[in-house]
This record gives sequence, C-alpha cells and structure tokens, in this order.
Amino acid sequence: MRWKVFAIVASVAALFAASSASAQTSLVVGADFSSLKFDSFGDIYNQTNVAGSVSTEAGAGIVIEADGSYHRISDNFYSTKNWTAGGSVFWKGEDGRIGINAAYNDIDVLTTYAPATSLTSHVTNYGVFGEWWPTSDITLGLKAGAYNGTGTKGAYVGGKFDYYALPNIAFHISVDYTKEKSGSPKQTDISGGFEWLAIKGVPVSLYGDYTYSKNETTPFGSQKVGTFSIGLRLYLDDEGGTLVSRQRQGTAGWANAFVTPVLPFP
Repeated sequence: MRWKVFAIVASVAALFAASSASAQTSLVVGADFSSLKFDSFGDIYNQTNVAGSVSTEAGAGIVIEADGSYHRISDNFYSTKNWTAGGSVFWKGEDGRIGINAAYNDIDVLTTYAPATSLTSHVTNYGVFGEWWPTSDITLGLKAGAYNGTGTKGAYVGGKFDYYALPNIAFHISVDYTKEKSGSPKQTDISGGFEWLAIKGVPVSLYGDYTYSKNETTPFGSQKVGTFSIGLRLYLDDEGGTLVSRQRQGTAGWANAFVTPVLPFP
C-alpha cells in the first residue's frame, strides 16, 4: 500500500509547514550499502538503505519529528523492498528526552524461483522511547511498543549504549527483540558500530555497523543473519557543532527505528 506511505509523509510534512519560521529545525539523511549472509543457507545478499529524519521544536521543549526510509535486498532470484514512513513527538531536556512514535512499513517481496511469487505485506508499529545522558560521553536508551499487520501481531523492546570517545567519534551497541503475540516467531538483533564526523565544519559522517540477527519464524525455522553496513550521514541544523551535540539536540535516530520482523506469507 505504497500510497499510504506517501500520505503519511505528506501529513507529517504539513506540521512542519505550520511551524514557526524561528523554530530550530534539524535534518539528517543517511545512505549505506550492506552485505547480508544467511548462515542457514550460505547465501549472500546485497542491501541498499536510505533513511531521513527532520525535526522541529514546537516550544517548551517539545519536538515534532518525521521519519522515512527505503531498504532493498536483492540477488539474482530474490528482491525485497521495504518503505517506511512515520513520526514522533518527544520532550527534550538537559539530561535526555522521552517521547512517543508510530510508523507504517510496506514490504514488497518478489521471487523468481519456480513458481514465481509476488506478495505485499505491511506492519504498523507504535511505542514509547527515552534517552538519558548521564555524562557528556555516554548515552543510554530504551524503547518498547507493539506492532500489527499482515498475518502478524506482537511487541518489541530495545536498548542501546553510546560512548563518545571524542566529541566527533561515537561507538554504539544496541539490542532489539521482537516477539509475535501467538506462536513461536521471534527475532533478536544485536548491533555494534561506530560513527565519525571526520572533518571540522563539514557535516558529513562516516559510519559502519555489524548486526547479528536470529530469526525463529515458522515455517522457515531458525535463521541466523550477519549484516555488514557502511555509509555516509549528512547533518543539517541551525547550530552545527560536534557529533555528540548534533545527535542529542537533533533527531531521535535509533529511538524511532523499528526492526521489521520476518513476516509469514499471507
């Protein structure tokens, strides 16, 4: 239902058009290339990812944010496209932020194995999140919520730890867990990586990430997937500054990201 994705984006964008011109606005856009290896099959797939977020302050510490992303996994016989659009509202203070979010995920799958199969699924997620900045170089985060869609319904929870070795170099570890309400399907994702804002005055960072995923989804059984990613991220805001200040004063980033679970065929 791709038109729904664009409708959500247009609706949230209207909120920013109505915002005060003097409000602080932040924009983050990232693109990366990933390589996925399925241990159970030995297959390797390529993935292209593009994601963007824009936020604006509404006053009294309240921030409104819109998010969108596109992911494509493909090889000679298989292709998956995942469109996501959503948004959040959160309160930002001196020591952290807390908020609510929701998003719509549209998944298109095409296989050319005989017989060829084409299907479309969707998932809507909604939840709460929070970040705490106990020191200038440590960020702790939590998120939790629920999701429902084509043949699936469940809940998710996640946590992260960020360490800024320098104001422009960050290392992160995160864990996300998704569990379907009934039956055995569940998914665990453990990620670790870095981000480096290398050149002073140039708001472009280099980031790399490795994610270990374990999917236990009927009828496919247990699947283990390793994903390497490397990409660039562009930060545009009114203040500029270091990586730590851009990430804390700008968009919510990881807090709004939802790991789409492996879906059963409808």
